[in-house]
Amino acid sequence: CDEPRYLSELKVAGGTMILDDAGLVYAGERDGNGRLTVTNKTFTVGGANTITNARLVLRGNTVLGACELPGGKSPNCSLTVNDTGTKGAILEVRDNAALTNRIHIGTSGIGAAYQYGGRVRSTAKGTNDGYIGQSGYGYYGLFGGDFSVDSWCGIGANKDSEGEFEQRGGTFTLTGNPLPISRGGNGEYHMTGGVFTHTGTGSPAITLGNLSWGSAAIAASLQRAARSAPT
Repeated sequence: CDEPRYLSELKVAGGTMILDDAGLVYAGERDGNGRLTVTNKTFTVGGANTITNARLVLRGNTVLGACELPGGKSPNCSLTVNDTGTKGAILEVRDNAALTNRIHIGTSGIGAAYQYGGRVRSTAKGTNDGYIGQSGYGYYGLFGGDFSVDSWCGIGANKDSEGEFEQRGGTFTLTGNPLPISRGGNGEYHMTGGVFTHTGTGSPAITLGNLSWGSAAIAASLQRAARSAPT
């Protein structure tokens, strides 16, 4: 499909949704004159106590994300992968698929993402950070493809959270701010393959612990992060 399609809502509450060669799928709505009228949207995988795993699979040449606005700007859209029950929610990115959204994996529940190829760009802006494990458990596995972060993407944010990033392949690129591990919770980053790149200047590539995000968890978080550091 060459023409983009605009969705006011995308929600996978249970079962599996596969977008295979779906073309350009953007968050937002257009009015009768073709103007974009809704710019900030949240796509959701999971929900409240779903009875089966909620799973979204992006594959082929599917592009899911925020459309470009005049002046090169894009809406601050989000993709939340989270379930507050015991089943968890899952995102898969394969082939040449692309995802451009602010990424929230495991927010107050359970969420996991598996990237085997394609491109994922977390478009966090200002204080609208992306998270892997925010007041819940979040896991991101990078096995192939490209994963990049425009601003911030905390691993283990807020007290009592658990965030884990596992890189076995592919390329992880930070284009500005450092990668905060244990941002008030328990964060871990495992690297056994692939490439990690930080293109920003004037700041470290990785920070461990953040007192402003829950000092009670920092000591344990630093210990866990240190144990899991790549050798």
